[in-house]
Amino acid sequence: MVNLHYLRLCLSALALACSLPLFAQNKLIEKANEHYKYNQYSDAAVLYEQALSQLDSAKSRRNTTAIKTKLANCYRMNNKMDKAEALYAEVVQDEKTKSETYLFYGETLMGTGKYDEAKHWFLQYQKLEPQDPKGPLMAESCEKALHIQPYFPFIDIQEFMFNSPADDNGPVSFGDGMVFSSDRKQGFKLLKEKSGWTGRDYLDLYFSKKQADGTYGEPEKFSSKLSEVNKNTGNASFTADGMEVFFTRNDNVVNKQKTYNLQIYSAQSVGEDRWKSVEKLPFCSPNFNFMHPAISPDGQWLFFTTNKSGGYGGTDIWESKRKKDGGWENPENLGPAINTAVNEGFPFMDKNGRLYFCSKGHPGFGGFDIFFTEKDENGEWKAPVNLGKPLNSPLDDISIYISPDQRSGMFTSSRKGGDDDIYLFEVLDHPPVEKTPPITNAALPEIAAPVQEEIQAMEAATLEEPASAPVEKTALEEPSPAKKDPVANEPKMPEPETLPVFEEEPHKEVEVAVEKAPEAGTAEQMPEPLPVFKENPEEKAPPKIAEAIIEEQPKNPTKTVEKQAVEISGEGISTFETEEKTPPTAPDDQLASIKEIPPIAENEPIANATEKVVVPLPSFGDFNQKLVEGTLRPGDHFRLDGAIYDPNIWQLTPRVSSRLDALAGLLKRFPSLEVELGFHTEALGIDEDNQKLSENRAAMALDYLLKEGIAQNRISAIGYGESMPLNHCRNGVTCSLDEHLFNQRIEVKILAVGERQ
Repeated sequence: MVNLHYLRLCLSALALACSLPLFAQNKLIEKANEHYKYNQYSDAAVLYEQALSQLDSAKSRRNTTAIKTKLANCYRMNNKMDKAEALYAEVVQDEKTKSETYLFYGETLMGTGKYDEAKHWFLQYQKLEPQDPKGPLMAESCEKALHIQPYFPFIDIQEFMFNSPADDNGPVSFGDGMVFSSDRKQGFKLLKEKSGWTGRDYLDLYFSKKQADGTYGEPEKFSSKLSEVNKNTGNASFTADGMEVFFTRNDNVVNKQKTYNLQIYSAQSVGEDRWKSVEKLPFCSPNFNFMHPAISPDGQWLFFTTNKSGGYGGTDIWESKRKKDGGWENPENLGPAINTAVNEGFPFMDKNGRLYFCSKGHPGFGGFDIFFTEKDENGEWKAPVNLGKPLNSPLDDISIYISPDQRSGMFTSSRKGGDDDIYLFEVLDHPPVEKTPPITNAALPEIAAPVQEEIQAMEAATLEEPASAPVEKTALEEPSPAKKDPVANEPKMPEPETLPVFEEEPHKEVEVAVEKAPEAGTAEQMPEPLPVFKENPEEKAPPKIAEAIIEEQPKNPTKTVEKQAVEISGEGISTFETEEKTPPTAPDDQLASIKEIPPIAENEPIANATEKVVVPLPSFGDFNQKLVEGTLRPGDHFRLDGAIYDPNIWQLTPRVSSRLDALAGLLKRFPSLEVELGFHTEALGIDEDNQKLSENRAAMALDYLLKEGIAQNRISAIGYGESMPLNHCRNGVTCSLDEHLFNQRIEVKILAVGERQ
C-alpha cells in the first residue's frame, strides 16, 4: 500500500520546488517596479533585465510585454535610444499595449531621425487618444522637421574640452569663466549615495576659468554652500552684477507623495566665490517641480519651468516679477504662444529681451529643440522660431546661453553618443574654415543623461511620475499621455535625482551658379541694385564685360576651358559664352581672374553654361574703408554683411541688429552721409508675401535706426521682395538653400557723401 503521508510530502516538495523560481521572479519584478515608481530608472533597468532573462529561460511569457515596456521607458529616460527603440518595436505588436507606448515609440524614432515611422505611431496614438493634443502636435513636427531653416547660416560649434563621460549641462557665463552642472564622479564622500535614476553621482555646480587664449581651464567645484549631499544642484543663473544666484536643488522637505521635488533657491554673494542666505523662493511648492531659473538682464523678472497646476500640459515656462521689497509676485504662465501640451523648459533671456527656451511641442527635429521668441508692440509673445541646424539635432538640445554681444554662446546637447555634453558656438558672417560635422537624420548612438533626468522631470511631470530626478532633463523628459501606467502614477520615493558675435570680413567672393539657357537668345539683365559695382546716376557708362576662367577640373592645371563673359552694369549681370578658347593654364595662373573687355552688342547670345563664376561682392568692411580713404561715391552699393533673417521673419534678429548698430555708428561719424537701405528676399514662397515681408523688414529697420538717433532725412528703407536676385534663383528654378539665401540681403546704396566728424 502506498504511504499517503509520504506521497503528500513528495507532492508538496515538488510544488514548492516549482514555485520557488516563480516566487523569485515575482520578487525581482516587485523590486524593479518599486524603483521604477520612484524614477530610479537605472536601478529598475538592471532588475527588469534580470527578470526578462529568467522568464526567457523558464519559457514563461506572462507579463513580458509590461516588463519590456517599462524597461524600454527606463532606456529612453536615460537616453539609450537604440535599446529603447528595439524594445518598443516589439511591444507595439501586442494588441494589449497601452496607448502611451505608441507616443513614446514615436518620440524614440524621432530621436533617431526616422520621421515617417514616427509620424505613423503618433497618428496611432491619436486614434486611441483623440482628446490628447500631443499626437497631432508630434505628427506635425515629423512633417515639418526637414523644412526648418537654419537660423544661423554660418556658425562654428566646438565641444567643451572638459566634457566628462557623465552629464555636463546648463552652461552660463560668470565672472571670468563658466558655471555648469555635472554628475561627474566626485570621489569619496561620507554618506554619499548614487542616483537611482542614472546610477551615477548627483549633479553639482562646477566652475571653469577662461584662459588668455580663449579656452577653458580644468573645472572645479563651484561652491559647497549651494549644494547638499545626495541632492541634485544645477542650472545656475546670475544677475548682471554677479551678486545674486538662482539655482535648482532637490527640496529639503518631503511631500505628500514622499518625494523630494525640485525647487528653486537663491543666494547672495559675499565676495571671493562665497555665498550666503540660501533660501527657497516663496512661490515654490513641494508638491510640484520648480526648476531652470533664468533671471532677466535687469534683474526684475525670473523665468522658470514648472509642472504646477494651471499650465497647458507637461511642464510650462512661467514668470514672476520682483517686488520693490525684494520679494516675488505670484507667477504667471507665459501662455499658449510658448507653452504646449508637451514640455517646455530651460528659459534664458538675452540683453535685448529675447527669450530662448527648449520645447518638444513646437515643430522640431526630435527630442528637445531650442527656440526663441520676443514680444510684439502689444506686449504679446510672438510665435517661437526654431534655431534650426546645426544648433538643433534629432536628439535633445537645451539650456542655451547667448553672450551680451550676441556673437557667441553655449548650449547642451545629447547629439553625440553618450550623455549630455556642453558645446560652445560662435556666429560667423561666413562659413568656418573647418566645418562642424553636420547633424544628419541618420540613427545616432545611444546616450545616457542626468540632464536627462531634469528633462525627464519635465516629462515625468507629463507622466505624473515622482520628480525626484536630476535637475537637468528629468523635468522635461517624462511624457504625460492620457492613459498612464499605474506604476508610473504611484508616488516617488524621497530620493532626489539629476538636474538636469558677428565678425566682418573685409572682402568676400561668392560663387554664383549661372544657369545655361537651352537656346541662345538676347542678353537677359538683372535689375539694380548690385551690391558689388558702383554706378554714377548721372553718367552711365556702357555695360562692361568681365571674362572669367571657369574652373572645370581643379586637379588638372593644364586643362583647356572655354571662357565665360560676364556683363556687369548698373542694371545687373549676364553671362555669355565666347568663341575663343583659352590656352592651357599654367600652375601659377589664377582660376578666376577678371578683367575688363570691350562692351558687347545688346543682342549677343546668352550663356548656356552650368558652371559657376566667382562674383566679388563689396562688403561692409569695404564700405567703411572707402569712407576712411575718402573714395566713397554716390551710387556705390554694399552688402550689409551678416544681416541675415529667418526666411519667414521680419523682426530684427541679433545679427541684423548688430549690423544696423555698426551702420548707425558710421552715420554718426559722417553726419552728411545719406543712404538707402534695400531689403531683398530669396525666391522661396509667394511673390506677394515676399514683397510684404521685405517691406516689413524695411519699416522695422528704419524705425530701429531712427531710435538710434539717425535723422529721417538721411536714411530711407525700401522693400524689393524677390524682384532683384543676384543669381539665377528665381521662380521655377531649382536651387540649393545656400543659393537662395545668397539673394537675401540688405543693400546699402550711397545717396550723398559727407565729411567725417
